[in-house]
Amino acid sequence: TYQYQIWDWYMLPFYLGKATWTEPYFDEGGGNVLMVTYAIPCFAGGRTNEFLGIVTCDVSLDWLNDLMDSLPVGQKGYPILISSIGTYITHVRKDFIINETVFSVSEENKNATLLDFSRRMTHGETGFGELISLATGVDSWFAYAPVPSTRWSVGLAVLALDLGKGALAAWVGDRLGGPGGAAVGSVAVAIGHVYPVWLGFVGGKGVATAVGSYLF
Repeated sequence: TYQYQIWDWYMLPFYLGKATWTEPYFDEGGGNVLMVTYAIPCFAGGRTNEFLGIVTCDVSLDWLNDLMDSLPVGQKGYPILISSIGTYITHVRKDFIINETVFSVSEENKNATLLDFSRRMTHGETGFGELISLATGVDSWFAYAPVPSTRWSVGLAVLALDLGKGALAAWVGDRLGGPGGAAVGSVAVAIGHVYPVWLGFVGGKGVATAVGSYLF
């Protein structure tokens, strides 16, 4: 007999009395895919003392990972998505997904900066700062924000050099020609990043550079 009462998708909404997202898991036998479940408790007439059951919606992580991987964040940039307790839901390192948390990776690599970001992310905070990316090994800027209604958090790492180029171009343009010069400098550096002459006019996507200009 299938003991559904022991699973998170049943226990969490039943005892909490509200809709919840489960931690990511591998659905062995039910589809053999990575997924998360959104579970909603149902009550007769809307009264919490007459429990009827749990309605669930399973979401495959395959399409979610494909969606995150398709975001134009530059050659060295990448997004991440973590659960409410820090489990990786999406990451450029596929071996991290459901197998690691931001805390375990931070502690294993003795990365105090990432550990601080991890605590802030799981507490629903918004912010950004500089760190050495564990995925690429390069100096990067990392921004993070909560995902409404899920208690998850999304993060975005971009190459610090690309971000700095945009800010520097905007600053120089502003000093030479005011706000109009800053705009011209921002557009010029983004075009130069996307279509570099020395690489045969084939470059990055210019997102981090554009963000740097915007932050200026």
